[in-house]
Amino acid sequence: SCRAAGKGVSCRQLFLKNNPKIPYTEVMCTGSFILQKGDGQAMATVTFSAAGETLYAYLAGEIDHDAAQSLRMQLDDALVSRSPRTLIIDLGGVGFMDSSGVGLILGRQRCARVLGTSLRLQHAPAQLQKVLRLAGIPCTENTEKENAQ
Repeated sequence: SCRAAGKGVSCRQLFLKNNPKIPYTEVMCTGSFILQKGDGQAMATVTFSAAGETLYAYLAGEIDHDAAQSLRMQLDDALVSRSPRTLIIDLGGVGFMDSSGVGLILGRQRCARVLGTSLRLQHAPAQLQKVLRLAGIPCTENTEKENAQ
């Protein structure tokens, strides 16, 4: 069940149909999205938070091919429906990301550019920073530190 359900947030479960051999369940909540394995263990999450014309997307978990597909839908929906001036993707909670995650970020950069939104990444763990640099994707270490200087 949805972790926000106890707070009166309505949730609905959808089963991934693109790979019936893998028992994944999507749990959609207002403001957050959780991709779970069939045993209920979270694989990837995105939680949205808005501050003025900035939309924050906090990603956490393991971003592999299946998770990237679901996260892509949620990020695109947020970009189109909320039309933020800036989208900041926080990668602080991401423990693993393969090439599908890199493709996810590159695709959201293109989508944001078309919509007139700037996209920034922050708080990527050290191992992800290396991968992002190799892919030519800039990532700020810590926006609070930058703003303080």
